Amino acid sequence: MNLKMTRIERNKIVLYVLILILVPLVFNKLGYQFTWNTQEIWSTKFLLLWTIVSIYLFASLFMISVVRNIFAKYLENPSSNWSGLIGKVGYYISSIVPALFILLVFTAAWIWHRDDFWNMLLLFSIWKASLIGIVLGCVAYLVERNRRWSLFYLKKDVVEVVKEVFIEKVIEVPVQTHDASGLPKKIALNEMYTYLLHISGVGPLFLDMCMIRFFDLVAIKTKSKVYHVIFSDGTMVRCDHIMNMLATLDLKHWMVKISDSYMINMLLVDFPYYKFGRSLLLHKESIEGLGRKMALADITLMLTMGAGITDRYIKEFWNRRNSLTHVGWDTWVPIRK
Repeated sequence: MNLKMTRIERNKIVLYVLILILVPLVFNKLGYQFTWNTQEIWSTKFLLLWTIVSIYLFASLFMISVVRNIFAKYLENPSSNWSGLIGKVGYYISSIVPALFILLVFTAAWIWHRDDFWNMLLLFSIWKASLIGIVLGCVAYLVERNRRWSLFYLKKDVVEVVKEVFIEKVIEVPVQTHDASGLPKKIALNEMYTYLLHISGVGPLFLDMCMIRFFDLVAIKTKSKVYHVIFSDGTMVRCDHIMNMLATLDLKHWMVKISDSYMINMLLVDFPYYKFGRSLLLHKESIEGLGRKMALADITLMLTMGAGITDRYIKEFWNRRNSLTHVGWDTWVPIRK
């Protein structure tokens, strides 16, 4: 299974295409006197105006993406003090105000020669510029809530990427594969996956086939007192002692129950927007990895939230995000006694 495009990526294309087609159409059909103008849609003049507004809108949407990347540290790691609020206000002002200012300046230059200049400029601001402002404001909000809705977004690269993993001889106590790979001491929960994936990929990585890297432990399936662990390639192995082992390694808090049968490793969840309907969202690379040995129907079932549980445990986990660190992500977890 190869999922080349996520649901958000498909919806994003549809959204931007609709904006670039419909908004210029409505914008140019609106007259200055709160009426529709009589200009034919297929006329040369109207198509030219439609093209100009479409280009302007595309440039404005592109700038929203640029501003979103500039203000990323304020929006993705919000603080309770004034700096977080100022950062968010600054993002919206920088995303919307310059585009509206350029629109008004261009329009003013266009109608400057008219005797009713000020009246027309006022009507334009109320009737037409407000339409652009609402559209840009909605897009800016959507992009602020989830950067993947932007036209583009930057992924931070880890300073040093380890391309090979050297496994040492087996010792009795589980150890970490490495953690001297240029990782910051503190990584925001919604950025952890991007950093950790660069270290040694999706995996799974094993130590003498009896231990697995915690990052490669996607889920735990429970039924009665029987436990199975699901690896990052979709392999399922019985491991009845897994919960006791994770508690011993101080990793149990990463496994969150989403249904009566499944607990999911929160390291792999696509925060901050972690669900679509009743389905938990993992990162695309993890879904593709699971697809190597799991059917799509089984993956969907595993990620479907239980009726009596929904996402309340995930919300509790997200509320503790500022106290979480990535320490232990590469710990070797014994899967066989």
